[in-house]
Amino acid sequence: MWLLVLVCLVFSCDVPKGQKKAEPSVEPSKVKELFKARGCTDCHDRRIALVGPAFVEIAKRYRGREEAESMLIKSIREGSCSRWKARWECMPPQRIEETEARAMVRWILNLTLE
Repeated sequence: MWLLVLVCLVFSCDVPKGQKKAEPSVEPSKVKELFKARGCTDCHDRRIALVGPAFVEIAKRYRGREEAESMLIKSIREGSCSRWKARWECMPPQRIEETEARAMVRWILNLTLE
């Protein structure tokens, strides 16, 4: 009995300092569906500028920048204004989990720029 309690306690403990918790992730095959489900495709397209910039344009601008992933996640979750030379107004904050935003940003940054 005590062994069972001990095992339960061990597995319920938090991760020791210096180690990261395993982050839940979104399957790469589901990312395109996520864009549609979250309404991103109402304003963005892969290649064509709609209300917002095309995903390939975002990839061109941010690929290779060290802080690109965190910057884009912040833009998605908190909104952004005036990043595209007044071509578009503001993107409002989106209600989206950080893991979903991270998967979307990684998909965008890995687009081929054909």
